[in-house]
Amino acid sequence: MDIVFFIKKVISLFIDPVAFVLGLLGWGALFLLLARVFQNKEKARAVLIFRWCGRIWLVAAVLLLYLGSLGPISGAFTRSLEKTVTENIDETGEYRFEKEPKFLVVLAGGSLSVQGKPTLSRLTRHAMARVVGAVDLWKQYPDATFVVTGHPSETLAMQTIAIQLGVDAEKVVMEKESRDTKDHPVFLKPILGDAPFLLVTSAVHMPRSAGLFRGQELDPMLAPVDFQSWPESGLADPYSPYHVAPKAAHFYSTAMAIHEIVGLRWAKMRGQIVE
Repeated sequence: MDIVFFIKKVISLFIDPVAFVLGLLGWGALFLLLARVFQNKEKARAVLIFRWCGRIWLVAAVLLLYLGSLGPISGAFTRSLEKTVTENIDETGEYRFEKEPKFLVVLAGGSLSVQGKPTLSRLTRHAMARVVGAVDLWKQYPDATFVVTGHPSETLAMQTIAIQLGVDAEKVVMEKESRDTKDHPVFLKPILGDAPFLLVTSAVHMPRSAGLFRGQELDPMLAPVDFQSWPESGLADPYSPYHVAPKAAHFYSTAMAIHEIVGLRWAKMRGQIVE
């Protein structure tokens, strides 16, 4: 296994907002426990330090959890990424491209493939949104080759669903070597050559993806799908107090946006994305 890839995955576990908040809660609880232990041994200074550290870490964890679960804050994070990749979308929400694409590239977003699972349930929500959006675009450019890229289980599910949704089977090409976002452009470059192509992925994932493709001297036409916050956040539940009610879905969006922001910084540090 690539040691850098492994280290990156390990680090990403600890900077994930969910893991970070749980870590704060755990350390806070540990400090309070230590305060109780030293209290029994009549060490007042240690008790005071551990007690205040525990309280601070617990309050910080609860505050971060609450703020990250608010719609306006999660929307601000996701919108900061999504608004940077909308150059090919007009004011009516329609896609407009300068060239006719020869390829339509769909990036994997995770699979749920197990024996007996219905076909339309084999992809994660984000992966499904990417495939559906790409199929809709392919119907505008039916001569384009429909390329799915990712892990074999992902690409097989993507291929199956794309064909069921109307893409000609002979038009689908699978790239099955990629295991990470940085791998897609590397393995696709021999397939795409200099031909114009559409890059389809979730809007929040597009800034990093597009930067990595350009870092490999490829020139994608951006076709972001699966928007969450741009041009403004919609209300899934109009009866919910959006601004003050925390929701798990909002915290998930915050975590996903932070993951992409950190991923962008990491790629730039390693020279995979050039400003």
